[in-house]
Amino acid sequence: MNNHLRFAGLVILVVIFVGTGLVAILGGSVARQTIRISDGTSLVNPLYGELQSNSSIGYEEDFSGWHLSDVTSDIGPALISRNDSATLKGIIANASTPTTAGIIKDVNVDITSFPVLEVNLVVSEGIHYGIRFFGLYPNSTMSKIWWEGSPLDHRPGVGREQLRVNMPRQVFLATGRGVSQIVRLEIYVESGPNNPTTFTLELEDIQFSSYPLTTVIEHQRYRAIYIDMGTENINGPWSLYRIQLGVSLDAEPGTSFEFLLLKGYQLYTTSVTPISYKYSSFARDYDIAFYPSESDGVFQEMLPKSNVSMVMVALGGALNSVKLNYLDLIFLPSQDSNLNVSVPSLGFYYVYLLFFLFLLPVGLAIIVYHEFFQRQSIVRWGVWVVLIVGLICRLALAPVTSHPFDMKVLLTSARGWFQYGSTRVSQGPTLPLTFLVYWIPYSFYALLLELGLKDLFLPWSVSGVFESLFIKLFPITADVLVFMALLFFKKSGKSLVWATFFFLNPLVIFASAVTGHYDSALLFLVLIGSTWLSSGKPIKAGAAFVASSLLQLLGFVPYLLTIIKTGLDRGYRLSLILISVGLLTLVYPPQRELSFRILLSILGVTNSSQFSAGEYTLLGSFGLTEPVSKFHILLIVGGLILICVYVDSAKKPLQASTILLYTCVSALAFLLLLNLPSEWIWLIPVGLLYASMVDNSKLGVYILPFGTASCFFLVSLVGSAYYLLGSNSQPILGSIEGARNGLLIFNLITTVLGALFFAYLKGSKSNTSHTLIRSSIIILGAYCTFYFWVGVFVS
Repeated sequence: MNNHLRFAGLVILVVIFVGTGLVAILGGSVARQTIRISDGTSLVNPLYGELQSNSSIGYEEDFSGWHLSDVTSDIGPALISRNDSATLKGIIANASTPTTAGIIKDVNVDITSFPVLEVNLVVSEGIHYGIRFFGLYPNSTMSKIWWEGSPLDHRPGVGREQLRVNMPRQVFLATGRGVSQIVRLEIYVESGPNNPTTFTLELEDIQFSSYPLTTVIEHQRYRAIYIDMGTENINGPWSLYRIQLGVSLDAEPGTSFEFLLLKGYQLYTTSVTPISYKYSSFARDYDIAFYPSESDGVFQEMLPKSNVSMVMVALGGALNSVKLNYLDLIFLPSQDSNLNVSVPSLGFYYVYLLFFLFLLPVGLAIIVYHEFFQRQSIVRWGVWVVLIVGLICRLALAPVTSHPFDMKVLLTSARGWFQYGSTRVSQGPTLPLTFLVYWIPYSFYALLLELGLKDLFLPWSVSGVFESLFIKLFPITADVLVFMALLFFKKSGKSLVWATFFFLNPLVIFASAVTGHYDSALLFLVLIGSTWLSSGKPIKAGAAFVASSLLQLLGFVPYLLTIIKTGLDRGYRLSLILISVGLLTLVYPPQRELSFRILLSILGVTNSSQFSAGEYTLLGSFGLTEPVSKFHILLIVGGLILICVYVDSAKKPLQASTILLYTCVSALAFLLLLNLPSEWIWLIPVGLLYASMVDNSKLGVYILPFGTASCFFLVSLVGSAYYLLGSNSQPILGSIEGARNGLLIFNLITTVLGALFFAYLKGSKSNTSHTLIRSSIIILGAYCTFYFWVGVFVS
């Protein structure tokens, strides 16, 4: 077996060497067929900005002339006008139908000259309100210039609120035409049926203003800075996928800002976190990956001078200066969004997914458990059966399934390098050096293209069949390496079972073969580092942990704990060497900057919805995102973990198993407190290696139902059609995938899974078969409870 392992390692090294050479040789040489990258800096005019000061006011509210309107019978309103405010207050009876009351006023405002509406008001909670406008067309007829779906309609009362709206754009969205004059304002409150309450709406200010747009110079205070772009004309079926831009900026401390795209009156926000950024003087350079997503939200600033512009808007504070370093427009082939797939075909695709993702691997894993768990040595034919079946499952799923968004990110990086020789497009949520590892197996696909390969593209797929397979070879290979690492950590039947519970785990197969995620590579390095640490090789272990942190920052956890261990053991020279190895992560500037920005987000210095208690956490589901971020709960948990490490070290020297234990606990804390729904795979290999180190069979057998359930709930949350057909518009199994409050159910059940994992960290001598059955029953019972309680009975 060792000979086979050495041969496999030699083959992998040769493939890596050849692939790296092909990456260097073929960069920029492949025909430009599947991506278009346009350098937008040649289109950009000098940057200009909207000043915070020197505004011109065209209308300012004097609080006279308001009167009641549209009052229903079950509401008793009163209008109180003063010199500095107008207040609508009253009592809503317990009516069986909706109730409304409004105030209305005739005005005369030229919104062409004074386009920015600013409103300050206070609305009590428990009711809704809205602001509506009436305009005058050129033929002198008056008409409404609002629509029911407007973000200024049916707003919940939240107390004091400040609204700012560009009115020409808002009017165009409502009418489809330009209107230059507003002649009437209306503000209303409304309440649903059976909602008796008192209410107050206090209007404190309304004004229409214009702000000067000037060329950007330093030491000015700007509300917004505009990057004018020309219209890019691309022939053929191409659509704008992403805008990649690099900026260097100076801003006031505490300034938050976001990027928007305007095409005429169409507003686009980015569909990927982070949506907004918080300025830090420690990180003045930003590489922004902007994924355009059309929005009906309000635009708060002056409209740009040109038809197409990127706009950088200060949400708080002020921008002082911005320098544009680069601007790339990335186009991908357009896809048919109106796929017509028959019901029998949907059923076949769903059964295909279930068989290779769940039925075949889990069934074989259970057989391996029953056949080999009690054996004293590894059976060679058992290893080959597990390896072959695991590869069959992955190779069956990889070409025909994908996470469309993540696959586009990977393809943009690979296509950008091999077709344009560009590394700038390898930016985004993934650390830049990670993309390089994907290029190595992809280089063989690039070579086949150069030799004349004609790939097959399914109608709904974002990639070719062979292309999808080659781009996923990196995570699939990493799966094999983790399998080998677990298999030979201890040469016993249990080692084969733990390695099988990883390699045939549905969540692992899903991560590598369906989504193409690289978590297994990160975790392989963590496992190898932990193995070296247990063998008394801390420098090699530290190097492995540092290498894992180049892929994802989870690797810094065992790395930091290893430095602490060597320091507590008075190995100060070793600690210095380990710190020096960690400094290598700072060599590549894009890697350094993104890692630093992620670290600032995790520490709470800057804000990011990905590194906070967002919608994919139980705390986020109950509206506790802000308190968690405000009180830095993750830092508190991290501090408690370090205290526990110190206490354990006072009892006896830290062991590799202890460091792996706290890595498990840290990963669990990340998953429960941060917005990382796809990363539950972290717990599988580190949990299995810890179970092997300390002979915790109870935890080891739990990993199979844990991964199976996690995968099923993740697929059910997003919808299998998304991974099969690139669309989540038609759930294949609607009774489960279309469950009400599906996100809350997911957060509840993953919290239960995490709690069970934490409980099983404390090993016992209980019957492992009982643990396997008991944990499966608990998970199934919890899911059924949440499904009927939250999905059926909770509105």
